[in-house]
Amino acid sequence: MFSASDFEEGKYTCLIPTYTATRLFGKNYKDAIGKEITAETSYGDVPLTVIGVYKTNGRNGMMMQMGTSIHATYIPLKTAMALDHSSGQYSFFQVSVKEDINPDSLKAKVKSFLEPYFRNNAHYSVAVVTYESLLNMFYKLLGMITLAISIIVKVGLVAVIG
Repeated sequence: MFSASDFEEGKYTCLIPTYTATRLFGKNYKDAIGKEITAETSYGDVPLTVIGVYKTNGRNGMMMQMGTSIHATYIPLKTAMALDHSSGQYSFFQVSVKEDINPDSLKAKVKSFLEPYFRNNAHYSVAVVTYESLLNMFYKLLGMITLAISIIVKVGLVAVIG
């Protein structure tokens, strides 16, 4: 896990999934701890020290389709800001939760944690995503697509008949 100094000092440390650890460092994923990996960024290659390895549960197919990889490498927020030179420009954070966690309570905790870092940014927001909310979003999208197809078919029929 990250230490307080990793966050406060913006250290170039990272957490990687077991999948990545075994691909890079062999069958014993614990061998990755203390090793250095290179992150490719738009500003060049950045060395990161592996300080932990986490296990994924492999059930996140929907999250992968939504653009969130189960093989993500995590770095401290301050480090990410230094890497992309944003210096306080982040404005949106999305957190995915398990079924047994209250999304509203977690959202309040995350927002409270981030408050000191974004006290000068009144526009930042935190969203908590559950599988249920992702399915609702998916169903709304399907509804809009169905409506659009219906309108196209109706216009086509009017053109053919008329």
